[in-house]
Amino acid sequence: MTMTLELRVDGLSCPNCANELELEIRRLEHGQSAKLSYNTGKLTVDEKVDLDKVKRILRSDGATPRQLYRL
Repeated sequence: MTMTLELRVDGLSCPNCANELELEIRRLEHGQSAKLSYNTGKLTVDEKVDLDKVKRILRSDGATPRQLYRL
């Protein structure tokens, strides 16, 4: 069974930027199920995704990945 990870994300610029970041994360291997909410500042991704790449994508827009949870 595949586990899901949830990251808290601070500093998202705008809803459109969050959508663009989500699309970029979805292009990663195992990133197809990624969901990023501007309103809640939560990103959910498959546990198999490369978290370093996810964090790099988020930081490219000035967002800061914070706490990580396993769901």
